[in-house]
Amino acid sequence: LRFSSRKELIGRSYWEFDLHPAGQEQLRHTLAGEALSNREAHLRRKDGETVFLLESITPVDTGEDTVYETTAIDVTQLRRREEELQRARDAAEAASRCKSEFLANMSHEIRTPINGIIGMLELALPQCANCVDVELRDHLTTVRSSADVLVAVIDDILDFSKIEAGRLQLESVAFNLRDCVRTSLRMLGVQARGKQLEMISRFAADVPDCVIGDPVRFARVINRSEERRVGKECRSR
Repeated sequence: LRFSSRKELIGRSYWEFDLHPAGQEQLRHTLAGEALSNREAHLRRKDGETVFLLESITPVDTGEDTVYETTAIDVTQLRRREEELQRARDAAEAASRCKSEFLANMSHEIRTPINGIIGMLELALPQCANCVDVELRDHLTTVRSSADVLVAVIDDILDFSKIEAGRLQLESVAFNLRDCVRTSLRMLGVQARGKQLEMISRFAADVPDCVIGDPVRFARVINRSEERRVGKECRSR
């Protein structure tokens, strides 16, 4: 307690230093004859600083009187580190919340113009159903599919908060595997043709048409895999 001598401390009441009301109540039970083990005591030092002790008190009957055998471990530094860790944890959680809010706001801002693009494509595509320019119709279809993928990517950004909370769930629905692969490759076809590459899909005879899974995330895996292959092929030339 940082007193300069034992004489300065002897005769002082313990209650002058114990700051924790619950601890004082435990101490009263000890004075009534009950042993106390691993009590966290909050004591005030002479200079006003709080010190934390892990304290055990055992009443000992000497035959003439009752004395109290006390052992105490100074855990002040440990307690300070715990408080620092808690503050750091609170700051990290606040930063995570800000990040999630920022991603949600940005995703909303991006989604709005994309929805406009999709709406215009939905108006244009029916008019091109009988268009003699097959390549133009294919380009518009590719743009529409790419817009759908971009919307799905935005949804994934929003899923980050679900991942952090452990609530992200994959879909389990029936979808046409071959159509999903062909659509993904068609979206990359324009990029590949610009690099003088041709993308062709072939399926083994035992590959089923219909499977159960998450079609959006499956298509994203195909897209990213093929994008890397296109980039690697261009670098190797």
